[in-house]
Amino acid sequence: MNRSITKVCCIILLVVAATSVLTSIPTRAEGTPAATQDVPSQKVKIKASDGLDLVGLFYPVVGGKAPAVLLLHDGVSTKEQWLPYVPSFTRAGYNVLVVDQRGMGETGLGTPAKSGGPELHDQDVLAMAAWLRQQSTVDGNPVALIGTRLGANYAIRACAIDDQCHTVIALTPSTDFFGVKTVESIKAMTKDKSLFMIAGQIGESGAISMKQLYAAASNNINIMTRIYGLDFKFGTDLFDEDPNLMPMVLLWLNTYNHSS
Repeated sequence: MNRSITKVCCIILLVVAATSVLTSIPTRAEGTPAATQDVPSQKVKIKASDGLDLVGLFYPVVGGKAPAVLLLHDGVSTKEQWLPYVPSFTRAGYNVLVVDQRGMGETGLGTPAKSGGPELHDQDVLAMAAWLRQQSTVDGNPVALIGTRLGANYAIRACAIDDQCHTVIALTPSTDFFGVKTVESIKAMTKDKSLFMIAGQIGESGAISMKQLYAAASNNINIMTRIYGLDFKFGTDLFDEDPNLMPMVLLWLNTYNHSS
C-alpha cells in the first residue's frame, strides 16, 4: 500500500473515531490514573541551559502515574493562552505543563531575558520536557509537545532532536516563522515519531506551509494533517471553532504518546 493511500485511511479512521467520542472526552488507557476533574496548578520554575528561570504552571494527575503534555504558546502570547484548554487534558488523565517562554510573561521578568536565537529556545523546550519526565506523577518518556504558531515550530524542532519525544501536535505551524525554521527538523524525524498538524487555508502559517512540511516528512513517521476552510482562524482559536478538534487531539495522544 503506498504512502498516500495509507495516510488517507489514517485520516478517515481518525475522523470516524473522533466523531464517535464528541460527547465524552477519551480517558487514558487501563492502568493509568482515572480521568480527573479540574485540578489546581502549581507554579514552577525550570532552569534553562543559560541559568534563566522558565516560569510555568504544572497540573499533576492524582492517584498514580500518567503521560504528560507540554503546551507551548505562540510568539505574542503567554502561558495564559493555553489555560482555557488545560481542563480538557487534565480531565482525560494527563499531567499538563504550560510555561512562559523566555522574555514573555513571568519568564525573565525584571532580568535580561537573553532571547538568543532559535537554538536557545529549542534547549528551553528540551529542559521543560526533561523536567516533566522527572516528576513523580509522570510516566517516564511519554511527554507530548503541543504548540501553537511559533510554539508549534518549537514543538516540531524540539521533538526532532529529543530521542524520548514520540508525539508532537502543531497548531498552524510554518516552514519559517521569523527565522524559526522547521523543514529540516521534519526531515530529521525518525520512525518512532508521530506528527499531527492543523491549520486553516490562509495566513503565514496556513495550508501552503503545512503542505510543504507534509511533503518534507519521511515515509517512516506517522503523520496526519487537518486543513480548515477560509472562514477558520488559527492556533488555539481552532479549538473554539471546531468542537471535533479536541477529541481528535486526545485520540491522537492516546494512540501515539507512548514509549515505543
